[in-house]
Amino acid sequence: MKTREKIESKARESLLKPAEGSHRESFSGPRSDDVAELLEELRVRQIELEIQNTELREAQERLSESRNRYYDLYDFAPVGYITTSTSGVVLECNLAVADMFGVVRSRLIGKLFEGFVFPSDLYVLQAHRRRLFDNRRKDVCELRLMKKNRAFFCRIESVCSPGRDGEKESFRSALTDITELKKKEDGLRKANERFEALAENARDIISRRDTDLRCAYINPAVEAHLGMPRSAFLGKTPEETGETTPFPCRLHQAYIEVLHAGHEKTFEFEIETPKGFKTFHSIVIPEKSGEGDVESILTVSRDITSLKNIQRELEHMVHERSMELTRIKSALEAQIERRIKFEEALKSSTGKIIAEAEKRRLLSRRLVRMLEEDRRNMAMALHDQLGQLLTALNMDLETILSDAEPGGLEALVGKARRKVREALGFVRNISHELRPSALESLRLVPSLTSLVEAIRESYRIPVSFFHSEIPRNLGNDKALALFRIAQEATTNALKHADAGNLFINRISREGTLYLTVEDDGKGFDQKTIIVGPRGALGIEIMKERAVDAGGQLKIETRPGSGTQVIAEMPV
Repeated sequence: MKTREKIESKARESLLKPAEGSHRESFSGPRSDDVAELLEELRVRQIELEIQNTELREAQERLSESRNRYYDLYDFAPVGYITTSTSGVVLECNLAVADMFGVVRSRLIGKLFEGFVFPSDLYVLQAHRRRLFDNRRKDVCELRLMKKNRAFFCRIESVCSPGRDGEKESFRSALTDITELKKKEDGLRKANERFEALAENARDIISRRDTDLRCAYINPAVEAHLGMPRSAFLGKTPEETGETTPFPCRLHQAYIEVLHAGHEKTFEFEIETPKGFKTFHSIVIPEKSGEGDVESILTVSRDITSLKNIQRELEHMVHERSMELTRIKSALEAQIERRIKFEEALKSSTGKIIAEAEKRRLLSRRLVRMLEEDRRNMAMALHDQLGQLLTALNMDLETILSDAEPGGLEALVGKARRKVREALGFVRNISHELRPSALESLRLVPSLTSLVEAIRESYRIPVSFFHSEIPRNLGNDKALALFRIAQEATTNALKHADAGNLFINRISREGTLYLTVEDDGKGFDQKTIIVGPRGALGIEIMKERAVDAGGQLKIETRPGSGTQVIAEMPV
């Protein structure tokens, strides 16, 4: 329009100016009015033709630009556009259609469109064309097309274009590849089928509502739980359902909250049924579209009436148990208080008992030492005094025998001398048993050896004695204690066990000296012996000797299995 205004303005200026050159000269003379008007009209028409030519060129340029933009949009559109004749021949298509079929566009022109249709879907295309002829308006169909021997789903929207200027009728169609959409729809269909199969057989009440809160689905479990038909809920809002059957207000409120917030909600509600009040645990789940908008609401309600009853019973039991525990606590607190008083009294008496035990232990040690001292003094007295008297008596008898005349006194004096020698031997044996002389010089092995020989000579039974080297730092008290333990153990075995064999072992291992006395006698029950009315004084004395010397004593025996006495003495 601006160009047209410029041309008209220029034309008006040219009309107002006188003609230049020969034209100016031709008007200088007198002329007729008709010629002047004719020339002016010709000039105006010439200007109008120039204006029209200019406008025509500009319109052609705009049309060409528009046509180019149209072809660009047509060719590079993401949707396939195709024009076919009524007989199915491809007349025109864009690049999207060529890419859809996987061929060059030039090879599509003039081909039959049916050649690209999946064989079993040809009837769909034929029905689509019949509808276009009959209705003369847009029609849509979905079918499968072929791309290099591979089928894909396509949505076709077509119109019937009438022929112009001798052209025949044709079909103009828009093709959209909906393969992915079909896959999603198929997946959604299968998911819905699985959901319905699950929901139809589920024990929980499962329902789905749209954004208007109208019930689109509810499973048969509602009839079993609430005694209400499914028709009482389908297609109805909570308000409409509440007109005929009671509808929980909390559930209705939860629908509204989930619809607006888009978040899952869990709660419990109670509802009256023909079988009485029931409690349900519900989960309200928003079902969203790909854009995140809530499309529907899924509700799963589980009957927890029995669980609630169990919970109430448990709470009642817990309450009763708590009361009972409170009473027990009070009784325990009273008992604890009595025990505290008893412990205080026990601590006082325990101190006395410990003192008495310590006193008893000291007395026991003193008794053992006094016993050993008495034995030593008795042995010295027997050896020094009685032995000297018997020796002197033996010498006097020899003098009498040498001075006496042969006759009746010789036999009598010889008999007296033999008795004196027996008395001297008896005194020496008793003295040796009471206090072995070898122990005075820490000679434990010779003392044990003499003990073994005396047993062999007196009792005529096999005695085995095994020993290893004695450590140098073994004290006199320990050597004496070990000898007395061996002496007491062998005496008990010979007198009480009816032993046929004795085994004495003395070994040293890792800083500890071990002395064992073992027999194959009849054994005994330690508990009976220890707690019996007569007790076991010899065993207690052996233990006291071991403890007093810094060691310990163990006895292993049972009736019919012999006895083993084990003394352990740290070196």
